[in-house]
Amino acid sequence: MLMQAAVVALACSACARTPGVSDDRGLLDGDVASADAGGPGDPLDFLPSHVGLRAAFEDGLGSLVVGADGHLFWVVDSTTGAITSYVDSSMESARVVRAPGQGTLNGVRFGSVAIADGRSLGTFTLAGFEVLPATTCVIVGDRPAVFLVWEDILIDGFMTAGADRIPNLRGPGPGGYWGGTNGGSSGEGPGAGSPGAGGSFGGLGGKSGDAATPGLVYGDSVLELLEGGSGGGAGSKADAVAGNGGGALQLSARRSIVVGLSGMLDAGGSGGRGTYQSAGGGGGSGGALFLEAPKVEITGFVGANGGAGGQAEGPFGSHGEPDIVPAPASPTEGRSGGGGAGSGAGGCAGDGADADIAGGGGGGGGRVVIRTSSDKEHLTLGVTPTLSSGLYSVLPLSES
Repeated sequence: MLMQAAVVALACSACARTPGVSDDRGLLDGDVASADAGGPGDPLDFLPSHVGLRAAFEDGLGSLVVGADGHLFWVVDSTTGAITSYVDSSMESARVVRAPGQGTLNGVRFGSVAIADGRSLGTFTLAGFEVLPATTCVIVGDRPAVFLVWEDILIDGFMTAGADRIPNLRGPGPGGYWGGTNGGSSGEGPGAGSPGAGGSFGGLGGKSGDAATPGLVYGDSVLELLEGGSGGGAGSKADAVAGNGGGALQLSARRSIVVGLSGMLDAGGSGGRGTYQSAGGGGGSGGALFLEAPKVEITGFVGANGGAGGQAEGPFGSHGEPDIVPAPASPTEGRSGGGGAGSGAGGCAGDGADADIAGGGGGGGGRVVIRTSSDKEHLTLGVTPTLSSGLYSVLPLSES
């Protein structure tokens, strides 16, 4: 048999699904996967958040395994439904896993669900989803992305709805907002930073070195509205662009979600930068991560952290990575003020340094929500912002 392909097609009945492996030659028979409820970690009938009855777990026919085709870099578009795999981050040797378009294509159902603010969610419905170790799955697009999975989600690689995660291509994460792109312009979004300041979301962005103010915090502790992070404000001259906001990603599984030891789940904002004789741009805020399943286990990292502010006359600040170390501040060098650190455990960002040319403020923290029947005590490590910040909530999952 050929190497296992990326899409596993599952034929469903009321109580079971029969998987097979889909490759270029068609469908091959496989084993039967039971969907009966039973003990801990078994399926629980609940309505997925934010979509309700407008999308259903049982609509998905196929399972995606990121990296099973030998390609290590996958891109999922929440606007069009397209899924493309590449050999690596050089973006060469593209393979179409799912073509653009609504409905079920190659076993993956894609649709659109309107939400309260007039925008829509891009929904991907599958039987199972896995990100293999040493692989990357980047979610892009204008819409917040929702994955509805009949059985299990396993993340052992890097899955990101963060900003600027496509090499050499800037942009906010799915459902996130742009940072300022012209000299002296503010960012976009409800928590947009004024020129040079960081974007806010759940946590407050940092001020610029010349005291320009970040945007206001927004959203709530349950993520009633699934939306992304806000952009920072641009520096004082052209090309001193600000960081973009992290995106919004929901993972809903009828059985379990596991972020393994090598796994990372990310919705970080990107860093701002300065150019010659220009103040630094502010960092973008972290976005939103919403996980729900009867069983949730995290031994890797989950983060929605803000990007660092740009050093005056300096390079881009660091991304808000999904670990416990904030995107670092940059130093003041001569007349050039250092950029402020991005948010970390507490969700608030650092201010840019005051100098002859001001540094940009860091991006504030995003929000993380987990709905589960699992014990809260087992979900305290590896998640930033932390529970004590008020930007991370663990809520009970009940039958619907």
